[in-house]
Amino acid sequence: MLSAVAISCTPTVGTPTPTPTQPAATTTPTPTPTPTQTAPVTDKKYNALNPRGIPQPVNIIGLAARLDTLDGKNIYIVQGEADPVIMPALNERMKTDYPKANIVYYLPQSSFGPSTPDATTLADAKAVIRGVGW
Repeated sequence: MLSAVAISCTPTVGTPTPTPTQPAATTTPTPTPTPTQTAPVTDKKYNALNPRGIPQPVNIIGLAARLDTLDGKNIYIVQGEADPVIMPALNERMKTDYPKANIVYYLPQSSFGPSTPDATTLADAKAVIRGVGW
């Protein structure tokens, strides 16, 4: 069951007399608009940018097919930025585990930044192992 209460009051005419606990009310005249003032704009629109940005389309390329065997294949091990211990050890392990494969250790010119082998080297490779260890 809903119930509602309405309260109505009528303002008194004249200025109220201050009581000892209330300070005297001061009235400030309301400024009248002059011809140079304009009315506030109520239909203003705001544009906001998405803080996450606009994602770029991603070209998805599937993985290469697995090799059935490594025997007789050129396998390149490419050292990345932060793996000067792991990749040489992997090179030695690959030579031990796969003696019939041609394991090539590729050390780029720069130890930091892009270190992809050139197109001729990649055309010769049947597989590339690239690792970054941070």
